[in-house]
Amino acid sequence: MHPDHPDLGWQLVTGPLFDGRSDESKGIGIELKAGGELTLPAWEDLIADRLSQFAAQDGKSHHELVDQARVLFQLAGGLDEDYLKRRVAEDGGDLSLLFGRTT
Repeated sequence: MHPDHPDLGWQLVTGPLFDGRSDESKGIGIELKAGGELTLPAWEDLIADRLSQFAAQDGKSHHELVDQARVLFQLAGGLDEDYLKRRVAEDGGDLSLLFGRTT
């Protein structure tokens, strides 16, 4: 956490991205003004992660995780649908939650 930005949090991955299930060639590259590039996981991986985290919660009470997946889905555009379906299935999530209710 950065003290000037307490609402933002970052996790740095030290092992294989998403336990080696991520296709790193699909990463989102962002060129930095100061030089260099920051690579974020693919939209599909981020969506799968949110849906799997929701599935792992007891009582299914963390609806913000599905809301986050839905926002990512809306922002992404041009998703690889086959990759998305595979990643959600691998992570134990429910793809239908992107389009339905969680209550």
